[in-house]
Amino acid sequence: MNLVTLTGGEQKPGYYNLTWNRQDAKGRSCACGVYFRTLTAENQRFCRKVILTE
Repeated sequence: MNLVTLTGGEQKPGYYNLTWNRQDAKGRSCACGVYFRTLTAENQRFCRKVILTE
């Protein structure tokens, strides 16, 4: 498994948009499929499913 970190560190409160370039941690293109994204905030972890097509 090659995890990719889109952003790290503390962020100020607000709304943010992040874009994933469909590459894994080694720079390889990721295939279509089901992926999971995780957000950790104030000692809580939120995990959601993402379906990548085309």
